[in-house]
Amino acid sequence: MIEKSFYLSKKRSYLVIWLSVVSGLIMLFFAFVAWLNPDGEGTLIFSFLAFILFGCGFQIFYNLHQTGPIITLNEEGMMFTVGLVPWEDVQSVRLLHFNLHTVIFFITDDDTKYEHHFSGQIPGYIYDTLTKAGFPVFSLGYQQVTEPKVLLQMLMDKGIPVYDKKRTFDEP
Repeated sequence: MIEKSFYLSKKRSYLVIWLSVVSGLIMLFFAFVAWLNPDGEGTLIFSFLAFILFGCGFQIFYNLHQTGPIITLNEEGMMFTVGLVPWEDVQSVRLLHFNLHTVIFFITDDDTKYEHHFSGQIPGYIYDTLTKAGFPVFSLGYQQVTEPKVLLQMLMDKGIPVYDKKRTFDEP
């Protein structure tokens, strides 16, 4: 198997950046209109909101260009951002549909043996939330991956069953 890395899809993130910048411009317009008002009431609030929205846009843009792969498939297994899951531990992959979103769940033999990968405040919180809800800890949003069909096909080529709620992806 050739090593292949999959990255975070930037399409939706660019939409969020665009929305935050446009919202910031609208807040600046409201700040200007409030500044023209004789009492100037609201100028500070609208200026602060514009500053926050512009800051969010720039932070998202910066984070997009600083990220590495979210999952890498290689001979040893699947390398997530939190650690390696060997092929022997992967039972199957399931696609679950929630309204307009599809989530890819990687079913392992025992999720608790990967708990040490989720050290730290935010990864630990994610691990606790997923396990309490009964979900597998290794999951990705279908729309968040750059090439989700290629990812699923490579998993099937490796012999891992991929199941969809509507059909099985085991057919060629």
